[in-house]
Amino acid sequence: MKHRRSTTWRAFGLCFFLLLLAAPTVLAQRAQLTGRVTDGAGAIVPGAQVVATNLNTGVSREGLSNDEGYYTIPLLPPGEYRLSVRKDGFKPVVQSGVTLQVEQVLRLDYVLETGVVTETVTIAASLGARMETETSTLGKVVD
Repeated sequence: MKHRRSTTWRAFGLCFFLLLLAAPTVLAQRAQLTGRVTDGAGAIVPGAQVVATNLNTGVSREGLSNDEGYYTIPLLPPGEYRLSVRKDGFKPVVQSGVTLQVEQVLRLDYVLETGVVTETVTIAASLGARMETETSTLGKVVD
């Protein structure tokens, strides 16, 4: 019985060790969105809801702007996203065609216009290749 128990603990220890080795690799395959939400006069907009929806999977992740207007949505899988920014008393903003690459920290600032919720500001500009300005991390996309 003693031999069987030590074998089980060894197998558990080996699995745990392999999981620890794989964890940084899995986490390194992520991207992040960050930015600031302001109004038309340049004043900060705290509590704005920023939602990133992966267009390939349909999975959404959400962030809220803090007291200084900044938001962050970490650990996003690379891919194409649609972003929406909403706050009561402002027109919602929707931006499509946002592509995130491996280890990219993409900064997108939004300016909300006052208005009724039934109106929506749509940003249709393509982001294309963007320079990494938020971190010095280097990643590479392999097809």
